[in-house]
Amino acid sequence: DEHLLTEVLWQHWRLSRLGVPEVVADAKYGTTVNFLYLGQLGIPAIIPTTRFDNMRKDIWGREHFLWLPEEEAYRCPAGQKLRRYANMLPTRRVKYQAPKGSCAICAFREQCVPSGRERSVHRSWAQGFVEAAEERIASPVGKQRMVERKVRVEGAFALAKELHGLRRTRFRGRRRVQIQLWLTAAAMNIKKAVRTMATAGRVAAAASFLLWLRARRHATGIRCSLLAL
Repeated sequence: DEHLLTEVLWQHWRLSRLGVPEVVADAKYGTTVNFLYLGQLGIPAIIPTTRFDNMRKDIWGREHFLWLPEEEAYRCPAGQKLRRYANMLPTRRVKYQAPKGSCAICAFREQCVPSGRERSVHRSWAQGFVEAAEERIASPVGKQRMVERKVRVEGAFALAKELHGLRRTRFRGRRRVQIQLWLTAAAMNIKKAVRTMATAGRVAAAASFLLWLRARRHATGIRCSLLAL
């Protein structure tokens, strides 16, 4: 669902007219499109990057290469410069590659590129926003947000499955399943709203709201009880 992030934020603003102070998500949402979108809106992203580069731990990653902004090139540990080679439109990255034949005789060949082919490094179109997000994740606040995401988001999925019947859908067809999801989310949000009001000392308001909801349960299609709260 990473491609739906822009739509989710738009619908949030359309329905609530409230801004988004920050976006916290897992690495699946760490795409260039999402980083560019959030960066252009000025919304801080606390999202790990979706990795496309070499994942082997015995091979040097991009962190071993020095970025030279004035030359728009990378410098490898051996001193060779990896210059712009290709623009990767599908993944929205730029490929930087070493000069032809320079890696075959390099002293760091085994750690960098065992095949002896020209080493390449990819840089996201949104690299500035990506690096800013990595700094936020490494901060104490960022680490706390990632822990909260696991508790709140994964916990909500667990509650929906265990207490709200979403382990299996009741209907067939995408539209009908979507309606069930919406009603389930509405019920969970209502419970959360009532708990928040009760915790804040607004017990009477919470009780009135719940009684009003019970009176309209046939119209809304949502079943709710005091015991379920």
